[in-house]
Amino acid sequence: MSWKDVKVKVRFSLPSTETMRAGSYLDEAYLSGLVLRYCAPARGVVVAYRNVELASENAFVDGISPYLHVVAKSDLLVFSPVKGEGLTGVVTFVSEEFIGLKVYSTFYSVISRKEAPQVFVYGNDSDDGSLGGYWKAIEPCEISSPWNIPPGTSITIGTAIRFINLGMAHTKSGLFQIKGSLLSKECQILGSANVPEVSQARKKRKSSLLGASRPSKRKDDDDDPLLSSSNAAGFGDPLAELRADADAKAVRTKRRKSEFVDEPETAKKSVKRKSKSVG
Repeated sequence: MSWKDVKVKVRFSLPSTETMRAGSYLDEAYLSGLVLRYCAPARGVVVAYRNVELASENAFVDGISPYLHVVAKSDLLVFSPVKGEGLTGVVTFVSEEFIGLKVYSTFYSVISRKEAPQVFVYGNDSDDGSLGGYWKAIEPCEISSPWNIPPGTSITIGTAIRFINLGMAHTKSGLFQIKGSLLSKECQILGSANVPEVSQARKKRKSSLLGASRPSKRKDDDDDPLLSSSNAAGFGDPLAELRADADAKAVRTKRRKSEFVDEPETAKKSVKRKSKSVG
């Protein structure tokens, strides 16, 4: 099964000003940011969540942070395809090194050239590559194929393909891609699907799309304190950026206070200037 319901416990930091709307704050500050990202504790991509509630009415306060440390519960709908099972995707990109597909019109998958039968050769009918490439099956001759591929069969943008899931690669920040293979008897070209036109002008890009837009490492990437529970996954503290914003606001407030303190001195000087002009 590619879909599963995961019960989780989330530990988060709650500002004292948000105690009356803790559930809404958790939704806005953390849970909404999990959607369509890979979540390691849940072992899949979070698609939706529901039943958000506090695990306890009590909160923990320490002497270091002004925040309340709260534990909440939620149910996550997770897309977690089983390694080795078949998936159906529609091709959205074709290059000489790999093809890109979307599963359920949402989840990106990549099939590299080495994971495809050798009967496929790459072609492109335009000089600049703007029309898009294709993989086309040639006469097999001495080349064997794990499944029946008639000569002339082509894979282009919009082709629906049944392929095998080799696993899901992901980064700590939640970027992910499904690695696929066409080297199985279960694979099949299902035909053409209606997809929007995609420009394929040649660009300098890496064959692995995960490394193309990898964000800089955050300080809290390695700090992921999990809650101990037999049937619940745990998540780290997501509010590092909010704390930074709070610190910035504190600095601005301090500046405003210092300016306010200087105002009486400025007023005294203006009074002295007025008294001199009257005399």
